[in-house]
Amino acid sequence: MGEYIFELDGNIINVHYNNIPLKDTNCPEFIGNWKGTVSVPLNDFVQDVLSLSKKYIEEIAPVEAKILVELGEKEEVIAAKLALLRRLRRRVEFSEV
Repeated sequence: MGEYIFELDGNIINVHYNNIPLKDTNCPEFIGNWKGTVSVPLNDFVQDVLSLSKKYIEEIAPVEAKILVELGEKEEVIAAKLALLRRLRRRVEFSEV
């Protein structure tokens, strides 16, 4: 969909983006805004990533898992992947303390 480069500069993370699908849009709010750099304090970026990953694991992944099982994926494999995601999330939460 695009190109994204993450650059750490001290306690600031610079996200350089090139959102190629928006390059030729005629949508007024995106004209000229398809590439650039966003600078965010590292701590804020990490907190946002952790918040989004928690939401994904708790709300979205179970729905995806159900759909994958309905499409023929083995339930045990999907359940193991969900369990791994939850364990990784708990490990990160624990290391934050």
